[in-house]
Amino acid sequence: MKKNLTTSYLIVILVLLLPFAEVGASDSFPRQIVGTWVVVGVRVDTQFTGRPYYQYDDGRIRGRTIAIRRTEAKGNLQEKLLCNGPSVTVENRQLDDLLCGTMAGEEADARNGAKRFMLPIDGSTSITALWVWCKDGDMGPDSPPGPKGQNWVILLPDGKLAIRWYDNTILLLKRKGQVKPVTR
Repeated sequence: MKKNLTTSYLIVILVLLLPFAEVGASDSFPRQIVGTWVVVGVRVDTQFTGRPYYQYDDGRIRGRTIAIRRTEAKGNLQEKLLCNGPSVTVENRQLDDLLCGTMAGEEADARNGAKRFMLPIDGSTSITALWVWCKDGDMGPDSPPGPKGQNWVILLPDGKLAIRWYDNTILLLKRKGQVKPVTR
């Protein structure tokens, strides 16, 4: 009798809490990237020999936002960013190794990826790369090389994020509320 009563209470509690559950949310989705982020830096490969679409700290994209939720990510950037049903695979590796494997052209110096992009972190630093895959849509490019349909976001030690973006560009993001207004 006591066991049935306990089970009944548990079922009632679950039924009451069910409406508050986030549909499609994954317990493994990293909380540290959830929120609204502002583009505070634009980095391009300084060894790139072509003419990139974006320039260093390009005013066309600085100050724009990306909102990341467990169920979607969207942004008001030049290129479309709409990712429904994101899932994340975590990869720990050296920053230069990630950059040179996913951003480098043939002429690039494989040992100095972070310097080439003038990133605020040493290239030999072990970083956490989050490979984001979307059930529908995308969260930026899946090329140059990278897992098909996935793009990376890096958790930087200073609380910022870095995201691989189009045309061999990396965007530096800071959580909204921690950013001074951008003047254009």
